[in-house]
Amino acid sequence: MTGWSDSSREDAQSCAKRRAENVLERLSRGATSEELERYAYGERTPLREEIVEERDSGRDSHAIVTRNRYGALVLNSERVMFIDIDDADHEVGYSGGFFGFLFGRKPDPAARRNAIQQLILEAIDTVPDLRCVLYRTKAGFRVLVLSKLFDPKSEEALDVLRKFGSDSLYVTLTKNQKCFRARLSPKPWRCGIGKPPSEFPRETPEDADRFARWLVAYNGASRGFSVCETVGEFGRGKPLPAALAVRYIHDSMSISRGRPLA
Repeated sequence: MTGWSDSSREDAQSCAKRRAENVLERLSRGATSEELERYAYGERTPLREEIVEERDSGRDSHAIVTRNRYGALVLNSERVMFIDIDDADHEVGYSGGFFGFLFGRKPDPAARRNAIQQLILEAIDTVPDLRCVLYRTKAGFRVLVLSKLFDPKSEEALDVLRKFGSDSLYVTLTKNQKCFRARLSPKPWRCGIGKPPSEFPRETPEDADRFARWLVAYNGASRGFSVCETVGEFGRGKPLPAALAVRYIHDSMSISRGRPLA
């Protein structure tokens, strides 16, 4: 378990100890391996990711495509908001939590998904002049805001994420990394591939060679899947050119119609 610090080695070691204690606490509460992966990713600051491509389609639409620590491509947008709602198929505490009040017992997955989708649509409708694209993902939903730009560090932006029930780790990551993020390629374990054999930066030729072989396998396996599918556009606002430019990048890289979600 590693930690980081801008001030000293001792502070980095203290950070690592706190993270290890938090992982043990989550294990004692029955956290799954994927939940631990998401926790570690959300707490990983500063983020070190390989830059794969930079896209600049005009003012406020600058976006960077990176490869995250488990090998998936991620779109990073400076001003165009993505909202990640990543618990539609998971138990989240049916007597509490953002959606828990809906159910007195665990519902049918399709009924739960439909209920959460309806809540998202109602949230869009309550914000004047808001227009969004709603996507369905493997584990929930994703919202792309078309009609308004945000500063990802601002309380306004973070309040919007919370209003839509975004995962707390995503809210934290948005604030810490000063951008909105959306995964563009499948999680490797969802398409039968293990995690990369090394993390970026790869410091030896052997690490680079092992990663190159992993990437060939991952790219081949991921072609059979889609990251998300479009539910539709909702709201009364007017789409902004910057948001439409980011939407084009997102949709062209994350949607493969007719393929299972991963």
